[in-house]
Amino acid sequence: MESPNNNNHHASPTIDEIAHCAYLIWIDEGRPEGREREHWYQAETQLHMCRAHDGWIGETDRAAHHSIDE
Repeated sequence: MESPNNNNHHASPTIDEIAHCAYLIWIDEGRPEGREREHWYQAETQLHMCRAHDGWIGETDRAAHHSIDE
């Protein structure tokens, strides 16, 4: 049985995670003014995509281990 902490890849990103990611995007793009919302939505999208990808990888890994164990 898996612990609840192993399912974090399915959880929505927190406000702090999105803010940190948006900040890094802002820095990476040269600290432009007036693009806060764009950076926020970009960060949110990236975090959701990363979590979805991690979840897919996790499911693939579990399937592979299950096949090997049989």
